[in-house]
Amino acid sequence: MTWNPIEQPVDECWLGGYATPGICEVVGASSPRKWDEQAGYAMSGAILIYRGTGLAHFSINLKLYTLEHWNTWDLIKPILMRPPVGKRANALDVIHPVLNEVGISQLVIEDVGAPEQVEDGVWSISIKCIEWRRYGLGVSKPDGSTATPADPRDVEIGELTGERNMMSIAADGGNP
Repeated sequence: MTWNPIEQPVDECWLGGYATPGICEVVGASSPRKWDEQAGYAMSGAILIYRGTGLAHFSINLKLYTLEHWNTWDLIKPILMRPPVGKRANALDVIHPVLNEVGISQLVIEDVGAPEQVEDGVWSISIKCIEWRRYGLGVSKPDGSTATPADPRDVEIGELTGERNMMSIAADGGNP
């Protein structure tokens, strides 16, 4: 069963094993695909080549409004900050139903915005993320659609041909 936001609202996200503070909103999560269009000179249409799935770019926005939220932010902030010079950045496991819907389970941090006051006593922090996924082969040419609209004239020709074949079978005494 898929997630139902009406019956199962979620205000937190789990990043690297930590629950996010305040109210969490995931914005812009998607499942992008990469396509290459190859068209010939002076030709209509093109050949499409599927180049695999792209990486999603999205944001996790937090709204903090209590002292407890700020204390939790102090605990989670170190895993979101830039790695020290000479160290590699690591991907983080992420759990949120919106991200599950598009198959995102790991991410890297692209940017962490400074806290911005959006109302009296309410602060917003935006965490820009990029989906992390191991690479794999994904190049292929898609097949055309299998369902084609029927031309009414072709349908009529087919029906008449079927009738003619049935009449010739009947004229031959039932032998096809």
